[in-house]
Amino acid sequence: MRTLSSALLLIAAIAIGGCPAKATKDDCAQACENVSKLYLGAVEQQSSSDEVLGKMGEAGAKMARDMAALQLDFLRQECEQECNERATRDLTECLSNAKSSEDLEKCN
Repeated sequence: MRTLSSALLLIAAIAIGGCPAKATKDDCAQACENVSKLYLGAVEQQSSSDEVLGKMGEAGAKMARDMAALQLDFLRQECEQECNERATRDLTECLSNAKSSEDLEKCN
């Protein structure tokens, strides 16, 4: 799933980020919360598409959303851990202000 790949790349970007102005825990929490919302929104949109519903039915789409929620818990934990260890304020500001997965990719 493209969105999951983007989220994992984002965590990797946080892990190798530089050290200009270190992000605070609050910066990281806000950034990771926004990343999580965008990820879940993308999954919701994909699982609600007519094509997906036609192939998987409503029960399959619900299962996909439930699995995404579980992945999201893991991604949020990883995001916050990596962010708290290495992220900059510039990066967390970019992540917090992102409105789409394309915006998230620009944060790298």
